[in-house]
Amino acid sequence: MTNSRAKGRKNELRVAKFYQQQPNTIVQLAPMSRKWQDNQDFFGIWDLMVKKLDKSQIVPGEEAGAVDKTIINTFWVQVKSNQKPPLEPFQTWCDRWCNKYEEAHLWVVRDRRTARLFVMKPNQEAVETEVKL
Repeated sequence: MTNSRAKGRKNELRVAKFYQQQPNTIVQLAPMSRKWQDNQDFFGIWDLMVKKLDKSQIVPGEEAGAVDKTIINTFWVQVKSNQKPPLEPFQTWCDRWCNKYEEAHLWVVRDRRTARLFVMKPNQEAVETEVKL
């Protein structure tokens, strides 16, 4: 049996590894809080920040031909162990602060190497999927 802080950090590292295995992805973990310190999450709510480069082709412009455009998608990630918290605070934050290239991801990691992923986009309902870590 491990303590809850160590278990949470272990799950954060498992989720970070999941994102790092995808091509063109950079993962930044929030620093681990100390025993007597306040929470050090990004904006007080997110455990990970994931940046993913997405190269997409734009329709050819006037006389300039096709233009390559690089889009950087940002995923704000919160990792929870075993129990799903209410989605409202995360969805509210996403609706207020995310643009069309950002998503909020809530992971509920179970002890048996599976997880539920809730993907929230601005002004849309959360989509749930089952993921094997």
